[in-house]
Amino acid sequence: MTPATVPLASDHPRTIRKAVTTLAIAAQTESLTRTARLAYNVMIYIAQNSSPDEDGGFSAPMAEVVEGFESSTRNSTRVQGYIEQMCTTLVRWFPLSKSDEPQGTLEGMDAPETPNPPTLPEGRVFTLMAEARFTRQAGQQWVTWYFPPTL
Repeated sequence: MTPATVPLASDHPRTIRKAVTTLAIAAQTESLTRTARLAYNVMIYIAQNSSPDEDGGFSAPMAEVVEGFESSTRNSTRVQGYIEQMCTTLVRWFPLSKSDEPQGTLEGMDAPETPNPPTLPEGRVFTLMAEARFTRQAGQQWVTWYFPPTL
């Protein structure tokens, strides 16, 4: 895994772990904006530093996601649109070499079992997020998101 710096609202940048194989992911239906990519990275960071719920999802107040990339809470509606876009953006993953593992895993979660190691020219097609749920709790907008099972 390669560490990547995620700017957060504090003066202390945080580090997320992303597999080098994520470089081989190519958007098929549309490209994400810079803000959407930042939101995605913040959501990966939040997931890596929390435990999934009983359904395998991760939750956070929308304001935490927005503030995570040094934006303002006024942009939460726009970020909700970006999260919805992540659920519909089809991506294709191509292994960079025969030794590539299928994908990185979130810390604390076991890697999915694969009967055979991937060989070229295997590829996968999936969306960046399998599902997102938007709720209101104690006057705050919350988002719960689910990554595809093999991501």
